[in-house]
Amino acid sequence: MKDICTDPEGALGNDNLDTLPDGISMKAAGKKPGTVTKLFELAGRAKVKFVCNYIEELVNNDTKFLLFCHHRAVMDALQNKLQSLNVEHVRIDGSSPKESRGDLVRTFQEKPSNRIFFIIRFVFSIFLVHF
Repeated sequence: MKDICTDPEGALGNDNLDTLPDGISMKAAGKKPGTVTKLFELAGRAKVKFVCNYIEELVNNDTKFLLFCHHRAVMDALQNKLQSLNVEHVRIDGSSPKESRGDLVRTFQEKPSNRIFFIIRFVFSIFLVHF
């Protein structure tokens, strides 16, 4: 996992990270509104393949775990992997009704076959305060 997080060139398969996919130079990126967020999302998308492989390894070892995401697009891609593995999981993101979130947590805690708690990190921090 460390390589996924610390080697963007390897993860992206791109030897030239001086220019972003939309042609913006890295130097100018810090000056353009929204570019840092875009970079953050691109980094998340670059890791999806590797994280999917890691998830499959955890599932094959019958591991129960929490899976935190930062971006809904990345979460959707990872959920597709979970569904292809036919693994029961709980997903909480910004579209999850606030009233049902406590029940979803209990489902994860109490149902042995529900092995993955899948949540957007920001939603979790808000949820934790109010739960």
